[in-house]
Amino acid sequence: MRFSIQKTIRMQDYFTYLPLAEDSLVWGAAVTSTGVVTTPAGVDYPAREAGHPADHLFSWDTGRVLDCWQVILIREGRGWFESAPTGLRAVGKGSVFFVFPGVWHRYAPDRDVGWVESWVEMVGAVPDQLWRSQILDPGRAVCHLGEQPELTEAVDRCHLLAQNRPPGYAAQLAAAALLVMAHVVALRDFPGGATSRMGGVVQRAMNLLIERCGQPFQIRNLARELGVCESHLRRAFKAHTGLSPKQYSADLRLRRVRGFLQSTSLTIAQIADRMGYSSPFHLSSEFKKRYGCSPRAWRQRYVEIGKDGPQ
Repeated sequence: MRFSIQKTIRMQDYFTYLPLAEDSLVWGAAVTSTGVVTTPAGVDYPAREAGHPADHLFSWDTGRVLDCWQVILIREGRGWFESAPTGLRAVGKGSVFFVFPGVWHRYAPDRDVGWVESWVEMVGAVPDQLWRSQILDPGRAVCHLGEQPELTEAVDRCHLLAQNRPPGYAAQLAAAALLVMAHVVALRDFPGGATSRMGGVVQRAMNLLIERCGQPFQIRNLARELGVCESHLRRAFKAHTGLSPKQYSADLRLRRVRGFLQSTSLTIAQIADRMGYSSPFHLSSEFKKRYGCSPRAWRQRYVEIGKDGPQ
């Protein structure tokens, strides 16, 4: 049976463009527009009479280039997205695509079907840094994610804030928009997440490492307890966390050491014993490699900050 947008509208259409306050970008991002728009089958796209700013208008023939970021979720229907890096790509319900600043693009619903699109537009240093770090890549602007309730909830949170504008909404909206980006990247890079078998194994591994961060780490023992081979555990753990199990364990131990230094009067030897280091020298060596100073220097620095406040 052919899908028709007219029969499946789920929420009220709206869009808004928000002013960019002088201090907005201190949060690393500022949302400049949000909206939900339904385009029924047989209707021209985009609608010229809709009231969008002139720099946002485009036709399929010409496309456009924006100076901001957009994250666009297709809630219903299907259509196409095209940019110089991606080429022409089909998109449909559950697809998300990124519009990159300065990158030519165009998109439109299938005229025989229509679609419901939901977008969040932003500027700021955080999305720019994600691009520089290649976490966001114009060549991977399209993500086919399927039904993702947490992502939809995050997008709807943006719509709620943009429409109601409670006190302090700009900062909340910036955080909500970055959460949308984070959800998309996580779903793109880790399909299945914690619901996949190895996703569950990684979650258990992380919990065990947290519980036992005062014990020496052995990947062989951890893999045996989890019922997987060492190489699979290393690969999956690194994919999910960005760290190897050994690095993750070492970071947990050193963070716990830092907590002891800041909140107790335990000696370095006592802390080393509690956290499973072979000697105070071993602890000091690992601490200096990680933080660039000795544990004693760190403790003294923290004491001075506590006296005088941050400089």
